[in-house]
Amino acid sequence: MGTKRIEVCCLFLSEFLVRIGTLNVWFPYMLILIVPAIGSGRLDRKVKLFDFDCSSPLTVQAAFHLMVIPRWCFCRSPFLR
Repeated sequence: MGTKRIEVCCLFLSEFLVRIGTLNVWFPYMLILIVPAIGSGRLDRKVKLFDFDCSSPLTVQAAFHLMVIPRWCFCRSPFLR
């Protein structure tokens, strides 16, 4: 029984080390790609703010309520039982 736990711990540790190694290999390429992606996202955000294309929190909240409340009422319907 105890040897299985040790074996699982060793497998977990080896999988963890493989994932860390993979991240170390890909990290320089991720930096090359993430910097332009962040810049593009910030630029798009600025354009949408001046273009009135950015969704307001009130619109998002109203859409959420329009989706959730009817579904909640439908699930609580006495006709479904």
